[in-house]
Amino acid sequence: MARRSIDPGESSRTLAALRRLLREDGIRPDGRLPGETALGRRLGASRQAVRRALDVLEAEGRIWRRPGGEAWLSPPEAPATSEAVGAVGAVGAEASLMEARRALEPALAALAARRATQADLRRLRRVAARGLAAGDEDGLELWGAAFHRAVAVAAGNPALLSAFEALHAVRLNARADRPVRPAAAEGPPAMREHAVIAAAIAAGEAERAAQAMREHLDAQARRRGLLPPEEGAAAARA
Repeated sequence: MARRSIDPGESSRTLAALRRLLREDGIRPDGRLPGETALGRRLGASRQAVRRALDVLEAEGRIWRRPGGEAWLSPPEAPATSEAVGAVGAVGAEASLMEARRALEPALAALAARRATQADLRRLRRVAARGLAAGDEDGLELWGAAFHRAVAVAAGNPALLSAFEALHAVRLNARADRPVRPAAAEGPPAMREHAVIAAAIAAGEAERAAQAMREHLDAQARRRGLLPPEEGAAAARA
């Protein structure tokens, strides 16, 4: 039987639900996660979406897997970061959300260039590589979001990470209510832009990392029709 095509955004929503499950200690005391089928039933997700979400958590170092497919929580590398607290409220249209991201994420990239550990850099490289290898829209969205979160984690500021995750949660909810599907050509250019950001962070060049993130978000906004071309160009020159 042919495997059904996964809906764009399903894996991202499944990953968000799985993160909540891990935060709420909804797993066995020994740290072993339920199997993919059981997780799918619990989260209301397809097994393929669960597998992709677990791929992200493994790339981040949150879990580890045995060859037989069992997944276990990894020991924390550092004290847990505070999560987004409370509702952000109705941010409104996707343009408002992108404006907020353009204000926040270049600063996160600059901090990441100054503070990223070797573990952070390995995580960035892993998720950037998976994004380049993604073969469908769902995978591109999943690994694209994972890259941006990896940058936020590498910035080493729990308050800013909470702000990032709050914005991401609103974005997921907005897409669930009114899916906004990017153009088919959007994914590969965005993944290549991630590689430029990661290189600047790895080089410890804060200004270049911030500029690369700013240009990436402007390009995303233009590709989605959220930013006039002249505004993006002016912002890049500023």
